[in-house]
Amino acid sequence: METNYDDLSVSSNLKDEDFKNITKMICKLFSLWNITETEQANLLGHISPSELHKYQQSDAWFHSEQDISRAVLLLNTHKNLRILYPQNSVCYGFVKRPNERLKGSSPLEIMLDFGTEGIEIVYKLTQFYLAR
Repeated sequence: METNYDDLSVSSNLKDEDFKNITKMICKLFSLWNITETEQANLLGHISPSELHKYQQSDAWFHSEQDISRAVLLLNTHKNLRILYPQNSVCYGFVKRPNERLKGSSPLEIMLDFGTEGIEIVYKLTQFYLAR
């Protein structure tokens, strides 16, 4: 049975394989978004370049509640974007485009400037767009 990552709030229910899968999905998402390693490290809570490299090489994976919460928000944001924008270029480019609802800032800027709170703001923005 496939694990549903939509509403995860307690990482203690996850198995090692789930942690590995979430980490791999985030690394793939960052590649699709075409963001720099510095941006990736900042989105993951200002981790070190060496820690980011371990995630990218599947030598380490997320374990903390905060890491999992952040990852789930990012993955759910991406899921919403896939629904909203079936074209890859529009979907993957969304995070870098200025957005009037964010006062001209890009979603990526908001996520980088405000950390987990910014990631949640962008997730809620995609939820708002889905509800229209």
